[in-house]
Amino acid sequence: KLPEAGQHFNLALALNSKNVPARRNLDFNKDLQAGTPPSVQPPKSLEEDFPNMRTWRQNLRDCGPYDEPTHRFAQAVVFGQGGLDRQAALELERVAALVPDYLPARIGLAQFYVRYHLPKKALALIPNISEDAADSIDPGISKYDILQAEANALFSANKPAQAEKELRDEMDKSPKDLILLGLVFRISTTFKSYTNALHAIDLALEMKPDDIANLVNKGYLAIQIGDFGTAISTLTTAINSDTNNLTAKMNRAIAYLGSGQLDQAQSDYEDLQKSVPNSFQIYYGLGDVAWRKKDTNSAINYYELYLANAHPNNGQPAPPEEEATVADRLQSLRTPAAPPP
Repeated sequence: KLPEAGQHFNLALALNSKNVPARRNLDFNKDLQAGTPPSVQPPKSLEEDFPNMRTWRQNLRDCGPYDEPTHRFAQAVVFGQGGLDRQAALELERVAALVPDYLPARIGLAQFYVRYHLPKKALALIPNISEDAADSIDPGISKYDILQAEANALFSANKPAQAEKELRDEMDKSPKDLILLGLVFRISTTFKSYTNALHAIDLALEMKPDDIANLVNKGYLAIQIGDFGTAISTLTTAINSDTNNLTAKMNRAIAYLGSGQLDQAQSDYEDLQKSVPNSFQIYYGLGDVAWRKKDTNSAINYYELYLANAHPNNGQPAPPEEEATVADRLQSLRTPAAPPP
């Protein structure tokens, strides 16, 4: 109902000649009535209206929303930055309907669908995204954005084999692309596809064998697949190069514990405790070591310290299931064993 919409925009401008959304919407409405194909303009066109985001938010509140695609896409960004994801997704759906070949809107929309567990809707966007990507000249879109959108959608739709193949094929084509390898590591780790993630890290380490971050990442991944020997040797290499790397030392302590090397695990945890004295993660490790060594008094002490620090004022609290395990162990340690019959 374009003519009727135009009448309302004209009335809004008559009431307030400074209503920017009404003016933009009226111009867009005239273009639609004239049959002009909608498009999304470069961001510079937005700067003419709003020099900063605060002005944008105030104008949106005072004057109403846009239906012109350039500003509507910007509205989606504003909503997304404000944590209003559903409103942002609605804006992107409208932009995608008005300008179907605008990749940033469809990629952003696919990301929202994945985040809110609508993988089928995300997958429906992927074929068109992939087809249009080759012809895209949008400087804000890269092959990495497209690959991430596709892989996330496939993993979320419970199609891990297809997602892993897509990522592996890309690594086979570009084994020295560090940006690609980092992306594969992040996506694969998020969805617990550790084999692909480990392959990406191994390729990166072939180019930079002394990269501390990737050594730590490899150690972490080796722990996830139960390869504690590789984890220990890799993390030791990282620690030898950076003795203050607490993440590497924490992961090595976990690997020692996983492999049953209790004395080595205890040594790492005690060293960590000097730097982070109130960490419930460290108390859990020390308690686990004492538990396995059947050192009742030490286990009780460490588990009590764990519970006392399980909900820090700043930072993530302890996982509920882990906290429950500690509480159960404490109860069993404090309860005297029944005498034999």
